[in-house]
Amino acid sequence: MGWLEKADLKDNTPWWLPDVTVAGAGSGVLVRRCDPFGHESGGAPRHLEGGFYGPEHLGPHMWHCTARADARYRYHCKCGHRGSVAWLCNGHVAMIRQRMSGVCPPCAHPPAEIEIQAQMHAIRTSVTPHMGPREIMGLEARLWVLQERINDLVAKGLVHRCRVSLTEVS
Repeated sequence: MGWLEKADLKDNTPWWLPDVTVAGAGSGVLVRRCDPFGHESGGAPRHLEGGFYGPEHLGPHMWHCTARADARYRYHCKCGHRGSVAWLCNGHVAMIRQRMSGVCPPCAHPPAEIEIQAQMHAIRTSVTPHMGPREIMGLEARLWVLQERINDLVAKGLVHRCRVSLTEVS
């Protein structure tokens, strides 16, 4: 059973905000539904923190929106990174612009940082109960060296927090 079948479905429709339409259009008119987290388009695990985390980090709930999408939007940052086009309702556009646009995942996790994080993860998972104190201290020292490399990437500005913006696309 995959993550989608195990997920506890939670409604994240911003019904309390003005301009959010939950009802469909008249008969014969096709409407798109809001897809703020990519679940409806099948991309949620791939896009979790820009692909930095896998589906095992999704947690027990899957949030979705039942509102009608009002337009198509694309995320972008000042460094030139662009996300995929998403259908959003006016309520989620407001929520994303207010509080969900704090960091661009490719700016926060460039390839060099992802490589170092993978090395750190490998060291952390290599510890066994049969290791002696000297071996564990050696692994800890390697972790501190890798942490210094990440600190250097931050100091050079290669790892940074760049806000994302939403732009309506036609």
